[in-house]
Amino acid sequence: MSETRPGGNMISELRYADNTVLLSNSVKVLEQLIQSVKKHSEDQNLFLNTKKIEIMSTDNAKSKFKITINYEDIGNVIYFEYVGSIINNNGDCTKQVRRLNKTFQRVAFRTVPCYDRKRRPDQAVP
Repeated sequence: MSETRPGGNMISELRYADNTVLLSNSVKVLEQLIQSVKKHSEDQNLFLNTKKIEIMSTDNAKSKFKITINYEDIGNVIYFEYVGSIINNNGDCTKQVRRLNKTFQRVAFRTVPCYDRKRRPDQAVP
């Protein structure tokens, strides 16, 4: 294993964990992109976890295509979560709006007693 020396300090093992989205107009180009990421990652001793890779088609969800990495088929999905946002294959953001609404309601109902106008400022909040 190679070593890295940022700022002169030796790091013998460097791990990579990040979310990446690859976009393409064709299955062939998408396969090439994935293989390129795989090759360049492996050159740095970083390996793709095929169980965490998903494919989503945005052409009205009609086409399901097959991509294989390391002899494993990659699953097709109709939506995925990326950096906290739900991305849907048909552009519908209903799931994201509902999730944000639930989060807002939880926070709002927790803070309501602080803003009760019927209470005087010197009264304790139950």
